[in-house]
Amino acid sequence: MPTVFSLIINGDLPGHFVWSDEVCVGFLSINPITDGHTLVVPRVEVDQWTDIDDIIASDFVISYTCDVRPTLEQQEKMRAFVEGGGRWLALHGTNSALDFTPD
Repeated sequence: MPTVFSLIINGDLPGHFVWSDEVCVGFLSINPITDGHTLVVPRVEVDQWTDIDDIIASDFVISYTCDVRPTLEQQEKMRAFVEGGGRWLALHGTNSALDFTPD
């Protein structure tokens, strides 16, 4: 099921776009906390941590998870993605999802 962001990107829901390229879009928030509050959203939508191969094939990742902890294999792939120059914006509780410390 598409997210509200995908519906906006595809034109199924209205959005005031301030940026658009082949990787991401930027549009104004419908519930801004300040003037010009803009959401930057990647065009590729990945629903689950279990879609790790789709995640690491992306140009960048924006994630929000609280109660999900990836498997060790998924963590290792995500670590390799970041160490290889992948860009990852982790929101709120995501920082506790992975262990980036040596064993």
